[in-house]
Amino acid sequence: MKISIVTVCYNAADQIEETIKSVVGQDYPNIEYIIIDGGSTDGTADIIRKYSDKISYWKSEPDNGIYDAMNKGIRVATGDYINFMNAGDYFSSDSAVSDMVKGIHPDTDIIYGDSTMIDYKGRRKFKASDTDVTILNKRPIYRHNASFTRTSLHLKNLFATDRQKEFKYALDYNNIFTLWHKGAKFQKADVDVVTWDKNGTSDRDVENIRLMFAISHQFRKPTFKERFIYVYDLIKACRRDFLKNFNGKN
Repeated sequence: MKISIVTVCYNAADQIEETIKSVVGQDYPNIEYIIIDGGSTDGTADIIRKYSDKISYWKSEPDNGIYDAMNKGIRVATGDYINFMNAGDYFSSDSAVSDMVKGIHPDTDIIYGDSTMIDYKGRRKFKASDTDVTILNKRPIYRHNASFTRTSLHLKNLFATDRQKEFKYALDYNNIFTLWHKGAKFQKADVDVVTWDKNGTSDRDVENIRLMFAISHQFRKPTFKERFIYVYDLIKACRRDFLKNFNGKN
């Protein structure tokens, strides 16, 4: 089974090498590594070029953002499954890919695992849910780059860049939720797949809750109970943000 791993990046000279090393250091023998760079000007392309003999395909050119770049990666991928390991993130172990592949069931469309999150408190394990996947109608149950999606399915379901103004940085969750809504077969694997830094673009509790609610209810109207929980979650998130900012000033 061939696995396509796609890294998208832009001006990531301080991050890209760690990500590349984590991919080329995998012990799984059949990896197609693809890097889509958005036309970096900080030396990122020079670092990529250092590893060109270990990269199946790479291109550096302007794009329309991260999800446009990810769609480019999907279109050139030839593996059976595809994983996105973006600049700044890295596989949690050298056997992460092989551990995931050996557990894939024949009818699985998306296999996902656990991840390790790094924040101001240090390293913490993020355990993906192994309950019924209908939990997806509330919020993501796994980190996107801790998953492997059947490439043929992803090609038919690209990231909806036409909805970027609406869903912003959550188009990956929109893709996950859309695949679930269409009946894709999900499978949980007991593997720590990726290590990632929480202090990034999507570390925005209030906005995250708003986006998750909008995406999860794009195909149906929310019930009164769901609206109540949504407002309650927003209030809690606002309180966390206030305390975070207050403590940061003192």
